[in-house]
Amino acid sequence: MTNQIILNGIDLQELVEQVAQSVEKKFDQRLKAILLPEKMDAKQVAEMVGVSLSTVYARKESGYYPSYKEDGRRFFKRSEIMAIDPVLSGRSRSLTKKEEMEQMVEEHLAKKTLALTA
Repeated sequence: MTNQIILNGIDLQELVEQVAQSVEKKFDQRLKAILLPEKMDAKQVAEMVGVSLSTVYARKESGYYPSYKEDGRRFFKRSEIMAIDPVLSGRSRSLTKKEEMEQMVEEHLAKKTLALTA
């Protein structure tokens, strides 16, 4: 009898390789993000985070991604997006869609409350 671990039809070596690839991919994504300029347009944000351009705009509109205007051009700060994104910030896991939406709503409401009290 051999000592073999099988998880959903994947042997231990395959599992180790998949985990290593996943970690490497996330590390590469963070490293590439760090090398991007601090002021980024929506397309750069989409590429960095790995979402569509329409998702970046939706997150901007909801207040989830803060954005700024300078000389008539809209930009995002790389450091702020990295702090928000679960993978780029180094948080242990990605939020579920529900958690992400709840967080977006809470942040949006907090900003509205701050705006009303200011």
